[in-house]
Amino acid sequence: MKYCYNEATTLKNSTLERDIELAEKAGFEYIELWLCQIEQYLETHSIKELQGLFDGRTIRPFAFDSFEDILFSRDYKKLKEDFTRACQYGTELDVHNTVMVPSVWEGINDQYSKEEITEEAVSVLTELAEIARPYKMRLAFEPIGFEDCAVRSLKEAWEIIQKVNLDHVGLTLDVFNEYLYCGLNDIDDIKMLDPKKVFIFHIDDAPVLPLKEYKLDHSDRVPPGEGGLPYRKFVENLWKTGYDEAASVELFNPALYAMDAQDAINHCFTRVKDAIDFTR
Repeated sequence: MKYCYNEATTLKNSTLERDIELAEKAGFEYIELWLCQIEQYLETHSIKELQGLFDGRTIRPFAFDSFEDILFSRDYKKLKEDFTRACQYGTELDVHNTVMVPSVWEGINDQYSKEEITEEAVSVLTELAEIARPYKMRLAFEPIGFEDCAVRSLKEAWEIIQKVNLDHVGLTLDVFNEYLYCGLNDIDDIKMLDPKKVFIFHIDDAPVLPLKEYKLDHSDRVPPGEGGLPYRKFVENLWKTGYDEAASVELFNPALYAMDAQDAINHCFTRVKDAIDFTR
């Protein structure tokens, strides 16, 4: 697997330019760019200057994060407009992966049946995939295990991807998000996946808590090896499917936000390297 850095990890103490520079310096091969960072940069710079941030560098952009609450959207027109713009950025930056997140709000699973959620997910992903097709953009659908997420388990998400049945619609896997569903008691479900349909892998860790005690802002996440989640087994199971693309460290930890960005990024690289080197 390849070393990848996700900008969420220094979202509050760095910039797009600095993340690219420091992640490359640390040893990361890829970077997941946050769309909010891109659009902040473009307020005062051109798209050509954005492209130039990667000129002469070994680190390459890998994916965009992220589109949230895509199911039963309150403003679906805006979602489509924003997604189209992201696809255009992808053309300019040679990025072909975008994280798509199902809706999370209190009571969603009481308001809608599983059948209605599946139907909505298939419909939305199929329509957005049609927008993405000319831009060669892939949609990476990410289940989140919190009880108020519309699509919580890997199994549910995989069934939706199979129903969509398009080459450029697949999955984002995330150790923490999968753990939230049932403590990763379903970790062997990874083995049923087609590795060609796993587009993005987020590697992280967290202290072991009762599942209902994890914070909704994901701030419990820590670098691999600093919590108690079975991330090594997750990595091994995924690797055995044949997946050998990016392993991206995505954290939202206040302690990392309080550090100098260079120190935070260097520390994360050490942890990611240790977690995945057996796959290289």
